[in-house]
Amino acid sequence: EALLQQHLHGQLESLADSNSNELAAGLKDLQGEMHRRFDEEREARERSHATAREELAQEQGLVAERHSSLHDRLSALEKRHGEDVATLAEELRGSGQAGFYDSVREHLASEKKA
Repeated sequence: EALLQQHLHGQLESLADSNSNELAAGLKDLQGEMHRRFDEEREARERSHATAREELAQEQGLVAERHSSLHDRLSALEKRHGEDVATLAEELRGSGQAGFYDSVREHLASEKKA
């Protein structure tokens, strides 16, 4: 009976060791899989952020171009408008309205300085 108990005890220890080794190997595999998935997720996030940064840079470039274009158009309109007012003032010299156009021209010049 003692021999049988020793034999059973040995078998149980062997089985426990075997299960322990299988469990450790399984955990190691799961850990490796988890690290692989974390790495894939990190790489995907980095790619997404890089794409977003590129899109933002493109948008900022377009906004800067649009702003520059609008500024150029505004400058041209201010110049043209100022020239139109000056022309009208010259045409109306001698009439009672010349002073009004001179004041408009002065106002435009002061706004341009501001």
